[in-house]
Amino acid sequence: MKGNLKTYFTKALIMCALTITAISCSKDKEAPTQSPIENKIEAAKLQRIEKFITISFGVPAGTKVYNEVKEEFTINDFKMTRKQMEEVYDRANEYKLNHEK
Repeated sequence: MKGNLKTYFTKALIMCALTITAISCSKDKEAPTQSPIENKIEAAKLQRIEKFITISFGVPAGTKVYNEVKEEFTINDFKMTRKQMEEVYDRANEYKLNHEK
């Protein structure tokens, strides 16, 4: 009787461990997705930054300066990450005063 109790207890612990593992793995699969509104905001911000680069750095309009895969801007031979360029754009108060209305 004692041997059967120990076997059932061991099996119950294993089942609990497997259940907990399965539940925690299924939570990891849920990736946050951006809503269409967030996508529009991101696209608009990228357009403003590209216009800023065109005016401030003298890059011809229509020149592709943003690489979506690497998330970096290339101006002539100079490369900046998206985060760095957003920081430069956020600090460009005079540009915003003169060119954005």
